[in-house]
Amino acid sequence: MPRTLASLLVLIAVAAAVHAAPVEGYLPQFSRAVAPATRAEIPLSVSFPEGSTLRSHPVTFGVPFPRGALESAENVRLLEDGNPIAASIIRTATWERPDGDVKWLLVDATIRQGKTYSLEYGTEVRGVAVTDAMTLTDDAEGVTLSTGPMQVSVSRANSTLVHAVALDLNGDSEFTPDEVVSSPDGSAVPSMLDDQLRAYSVHPDADYRVSVEQPGPLHAIIRIDGWFTAEDGTKLCQHIARLHAYRGHSFIRIEHTFVVGYDTEQTRLRDIALPIPLTLGDGARAVFGLADGAASEPLATGYLVQDAVDRFSLHGADGSIVGEGARAAGWMDCSTVDRGVTLGIRHVWQEFPRELEVTAEGLVAHLWPRHSDRPLDFDARAVLGPELYAAWDKVYWQDWYRNGLDQYDQAYGLAKSNDLIIAFHAGSEPHAELCHTLDEPVIVAASPEWMCLSDVMGPLHPRDPERFPEDEKKMDLGFERFAWLRQHLGDYGLIDYGDVHYNLAFNAEQGRWVAQPWRRFASRFYGHPVMPWVQFLTSGRREHLQWGIDNTRHVMDIDMAHLDNPALKKRRGGRYGGDGGIIHYAGGMYDIGCDAHVDQLLLCYYLTGYRRAWDVLGEEAEYYMWLDTRPGGTMHAWGHRMTGGALRTMISLYNATWEQKYLTVAERLAQICYENQDDQGVIRHDDVYMAPGLFTYYQATGDERMKELFLRCMATQAKQGRNVSDPRSFGFYGLSMAYFMTGDASYLRWAERWRRDFIHRVQDVEDPLWRGQPKGEWDYSYLTLHLLYMPYYLSAITTLDEPVPPASNDSAITSGSVLLNRIDQKPCSAVAEWFCYDPEFCIGVTLDSFRRYITRHPTAARIVVRDPDGAEVISRPISITEGQTRGKMLVELPHGPVGLYRLGIEDADGLHFKLRLNSTELTQWGYPTQDAYLACADGYYFYVPADCTQFAVGIKSLALRQPVRFSVYDPEGAAQMEKEITFTSEPQKDYLNYTSFPKPEQRGKLWRIAISPPNPSVEQTYLRFEGVPPIVWTSPDAFFIPQADALVPRPAPELPAEPYPAAGANLPFLPDTAITLSRAAVGEHYGHVQAQQGTLEFWIRPEWALDDIADATLLRCGKLHLYRRSRVGTYLSLGGTNQSGFVLEPGHWYHVALTWEAGAEGREPRTQLFIDGVKTGTMLSQAREPLGDWTDERLEIGGRVAFTLDDLRISSTIRYSDDFDPPTALEQDDETLYLKQRWGTPEANQ
Repeated sequence: MPRTLASLLVLIAVAAAVHAAPVEGYLPQFSRAVAPATRAEIPLSVSFPEGSTLRSHPVTFGVPFPRGALESAENVRLLEDGNPIAASIIRTATWERPDGDVKWLLVDATIRQGKTYSLEYGTEVRGVAVTDAMTLTDDAEGVTLSTGPMQVSVSRANSTLVHAVALDLNGDSEFTPDEVVSSPDGSAVPSMLDDQLRAYSVHPDADYRVSVEQPGPLHAIIRIDGWFTAEDGTKLCQHIARLHAYRGHSFIRIEHTFVVGYDTEQTRLRDIALPIPLTLGDGARAVFGLADGAASEPLATGYLVQDAVDRFSLHGADGSIVGEGARAAGWMDCSTVDRGVTLGIRHVWQEFPRELEVTAEGLVAHLWPRHSDRPLDFDARAVLGPELYAAWDKVYWQDWYRNGLDQYDQAYGLAKSNDLIIAFHAGSEPHAELCHTLDEPVIVAASPEWMCLSDVMGPLHPRDPERFPEDEKKMDLGFERFAWLRQHLGDYGLIDYGDVHYNLAFNAEQGRWVAQPWRRFASRFYGHPVMPWVQFLTSGRREHLQWGIDNTRHVMDIDMAHLDNPALKKRRGGRYGGDGGIIHYAGGMYDIGCDAHVDQLLLCYYLTGYRRAWDVLGEEAEYYMWLDTRPGGTMHAWGHRMTGGALRTMISLYNATWEQKYLTVAERLAQICYENQDDQGVIRHDDVYMAPGLFTYYQATGDERMKELFLRCMATQAKQGRNVSDPRSFGFYGLSMAYFMTGDASYLRWAERWRRDFIHRVQDVEDPLWRGQPKGEWDYSYLTLHLLYMPYYLSAITTLDEPVPPASNDSAITSGSVLLNRIDQKPCSAVAEWFCYDPEFCIGVTLDSFRRYITRHPTAARIVVRDPDGAEVISRPISITEGQTRGKMLVELPHGPVGLYRLGIEDADGLHFKLRLNSTELTQWGYPTQDAYLACADGYYFYVPADCTQFAVGIKSLALRQPVRFSVYDPEGAAQMEKEITFTSEPQKDYLNYTSFPKPEQRGKLWRIAISPPNPSVEQTYLRFEGVPPIVWTSPDAFFIPQADALVPRPAPELPAEPYPAAGANLPFLPDTAITLSRAAVGEHYGHVQAQQGTLEFWIRPEWALDDIADATLLRCGKLHLYRRSRVGTYLSLGGTNQSGFVLEPGHWYHVALTWEAGAEGREPRTQLFIDGVKTGTMLSQAREPLGDWTDERLEIGGRVAFTLDDLRISSTIRYSDDFDPPTALEQDDETLYLKQRWGTPEANQ
C-alpha cells in the first residue's frame, strides 16, 4: 500500500486493469454516469468561521466527479467571480480502472472571503499555469523553501522542527540576517520527559529523515520522520511531522504525530515538548489567548495550562497564577514592535491537558504539560479514575477482563496527532484569527447536489427539507444528539475526544445519562465513522465535516496500533475497538471483519487532503494482507457478517489503489459467499455488515453470480423485513440498490416502514435529555444506521411517481397452535416454521448452551396436525442437529373432511418452542389465545358476535426496556383505547383491561388490537377475552366464524409425578407459600450452606401459569438468589449475575444445580448454574474480590409462584465443573451437608 500521494499517482498510472467488466449496476433510467462536457461549472460553497475578519486563506479541498464526466485533471480550472485563478489540481482517484475517468480531484488554492467560486471543467477547458510559484531547494543539507513573504529551512543535520525562518519585512523579495525571526538552536528540538525525569529527544541519527512530499507550486509539504531517543539510544516514541507552507503566506501549519513505542505498564510521560526557537531581539513580550479569544496582559515569559475541559490557569515567570478561566483560545504570541510569532494549537481544551509556554529562547507547545502534577498514564486506573475503576473492574461477557482491567490496557503502538500553526508576522498584533482556523477551518466544497450526483458513495439524495421536512428534521435531531451527548458525558481529553459512546443507560436518580462499562466506546462499530462523511456529502454542513474529521482522527490514532511488538501482541495496522471497549486500546488486535470500515479514511483524504489518513489506510491494508497469510480466519472461511465486512473492506482498498491483491482476496470472499448460501440461495444481508460489500463487489467485477445472490437476499428482506431482535439489521441501502438494479418498487416497502418508524421514534422535545433520542431504541446503533443509510432510500423514492406503501407484518408467531379452516376435502399443504431458543426471538439473553443441551438431551418434539375430532393426521419429528435453533417443515394434508385442523408442536420435553405458519394453500387460519402468547404481528383481529352486548379484552405484554403502544380499534378503525407503557427491566404483572358495550352496528364484525413495540420479535402478547371467542386473526382475509367446541384446548398429556422412579414424596409450593429450612447450629448463619464453596441441587417441576411473567424467587440464602426471570430465563445471583436464557416450562421436571467458590487472595470467585446437567448462563459483572461470608441465617424456598420440589441436597464441595448426567437419585455421602428426599407439608419443613 503506498504511503504518499506521489507513489499513489505512480501506481494509478502504471497499474494494469484486472477486470474488463466493472459495472455501474443501475438500470439506465437511474444511471448517474454522464457524458463528457465541453464546458461546465460546479458551484463551490465557501465557509469562513463565523465572524472571521480573515481576508484570505489557503485551502485544500476535494471535489468528486461522476463516471464519464472528466478524463483528466488538466481539463479543470478554478474560477473566482467567474475569472480563472491560480490553483493546483491533482487527481486522487479514478473510476473502474487505474486510467479511468476522474473520480476525485484535490485542489489547493487561496480563497478570499466574500468571493464566489466554482470549478470549471470540460474538454475545452485548460488549467491555469501557476506563474509565481513558491521556490524550493532540496539538497544534502536540508530543504529550503520561499513562499514569497517567508523563507523556511528544515535541516538534515539539526532536528529542530524549523531550522530557520526569515520574513521579508521590507518587501524587497530578499531575506537578510536582520529579517531572521527563528534561527538554529541545537537544544530546541522536540523532546519528551518520562516519570523518572529521563530525557528523550529527536536526534539527526540513522532513523531521522527529511523528505519533500509536495514541492508546490502553491502548497509545499515537508515530512520529518524520527524517534524520541535517550542519550543511551533507548527509543521512546516515533516522531512524524508534516510542515505545510503556502505561497503568499507567512505561516506554517504543522501536523505532528507521536507513536507510543514503550511499554506503558512501565513508563509514564511528564512532558511532550515541541519548541520553536526565536530571535526577535530585545523587548519581546508575550500574550496568551484566554477565554473567548481575549488576550492576556503582556508577560516577559510565562505559561498557560489547560488542565481540564473547563479550567485553565495562566502563570507568570515565577509560576504564580496571574489569570484563570474555563476554555483558553489555544494560542500565544511573542512579539516586538516590528515582528512577532503566534503559535496556535488545535483543540486546546477539547483534547486537554495542553500547555503553551513562552521562554527566553522562544515558544514551546507542550502536547502534554510540563507544569502538571499528573503524568501521561495509559493505565486503566489512571484513565478511569479510582471510583470508576473499582466499579468496572469485573469479569464481563465471555470471560473478558478476568485478571483485571489493568491487564488489558497496554497502549504500545497508540498514536496521537496534533495540529499547530506558527504564524510569523510583521508588527506586534497576534495572528489569533489565523490560529482559530485550526478549530474552525475555512471550508470549501462542491454543492451537495453535485456530490450526491457524483455517486462516489453510491446514489445519495442531497439534503431536501422541502421535499422531506420530517426526515431531515429528525436526522438533524439525531445528529445533534451525538453532539449533545459529548457535552453531557464529558467526552473530552487527549484519549477520549472524537469517539462516541456505544452503551448508555438513563439514571433516573441522577437525572442524566451514564456510560456503561461494557463496550463503553464505539470505535468503528456499525460504520459510525463513515456516517458524518455521508451526511456532509448530502448537506455540505460544517458540523458534519468537523465531526467526521474528529471522529476519524480518533479512530485512526487511538483505536489502532502503529508499531509492531510481538511480545506485547501488537501488530502495526491492527485495530482495537472490541473486547468490551472499556479502554479504547484494551484487549487484542481485531481480525478483519464486520466492523472493519475504512471509507472514513478515504473520505478524510479525498475531501480534506489529510495525508495521515492515507498513511493509516496503508498500515491497515498491510495488516489485513498479513492476516491473509495465516491459515483459517475470516479471509479463508465463512463467517457471515465477518465475511461481509471483509469483502466490503477489500473492495474499498481495491477501488482506492487498483492493487490486484485486494481484488484477489475479494474474489475468494465472494466465492465463500456463493458456497454458503442456504437452501433458498440466501446469506445474511443487512446493511450494517453485508449489503454494501456484496453490491460494491458486483460493481467492481460485474460478476453476475453476485448480482443474482444479492437480489435473492434483497427479495428475502423485502418479504420478511429485518431481524427485529437485532437493532442493527436495517436494509435501507440494500433494498434501495435492489430497486435501482431492477426498477421494482416492491423492494422498498420495508424501507418505507422503517422510515416512518424513524420519524415517529426520534423525539422532538425541548428537554435535552430526550431531544433526538429514538424512543424505545438504542441511540448509538439506531441513529448511526439511519443517518448513514436512509439518504440512499430517499434517493430511491424521488424517482417514483407514486408513494411506496409501507410493509405490514402478518407473520405471527405463537407458543401454542394454529387453527387451519379446511373448507373442502382436497389435499393441501402448509409450511410450518419452528423456533427453539432462536437468538432472533430471545428476550434478554440468548441460551448460549443450547447446542450442548440438545446434544445431551435429544428432543422428541414433533410437528403435529390433528383433525376436527382430535385424531392425529400428520406427525413430523423435529430434528435438531448442530444446535440449530429454527427450521421449516412442509406439512401435506391428504384428502380429508372439512373443519378445523390444529397445527402445533407436541412432546416438547420441557423445551421452549415457538411456531409460525410460514405459508399455506389454505385461505383461512387463526390463533387460539388460551395458554399461548403471540408475537411479530402488526395487529390481531377478533370477532364480536352479532348477539354480543358486552365483552372484555385483557392484554399483557412481555417486553423489557422498551415502550409498547396498546390500541383497540372498532370495525370503522376508530381507536376505542390507546395506551403506551414504557417498560423497564420489570415485566408487566397485571393485564391491561378494556371493556366495551358494542353498538348494534359494531357487532358481527371484526375489531382490531394493535400492539406496537419497536422490536416485535422481542415482545410477547398474552390476550384474554370474555364475551367473544378466544381466537385472533392477523388478517381479515384469514377470518372464519369458529365453532365454540373447536376452540377448546386439547388436554395436556399426563406427565410423570416424580422426576425418577422411586423418588421420595415431593413438596408442592403454591403461590404465596414459602418455607424456611430448619437451621443448623453454626453461629447465626444457615449451617447447611458453607460460604467458601459448595453445591446446592434439587429437582423442580414448575406449576405456574403460562401468562405469569413476573420475576419470581425460587430459592434464596443470604446473597445467593436463584430466580425465574419472567419467561425469558433462569438467573443466579451471587457476586455477579449468571444470566441463563433457559426457560423452565410448566409441567416438566428439571434437575437444577448451583455451585460456588467464594474466592481467596489470588483466586477469583466463581458461580455456576447447571440445568439438567448442562452448564448454562453468562456471568455478568462478576466480583473479583473474595465474597467472604455471604450466607444468611435461613434458606428460603418459594414465595410467589407454584412449583413442586423433590430431592434437595446441599454439599460442602463443588460436585460439578463441567456438563454431567443428572443423578437419578440424590444420595448421602461424606460431602453431603443436608439431604431432603421425603417432604411433608410446608409447615412441617419450617
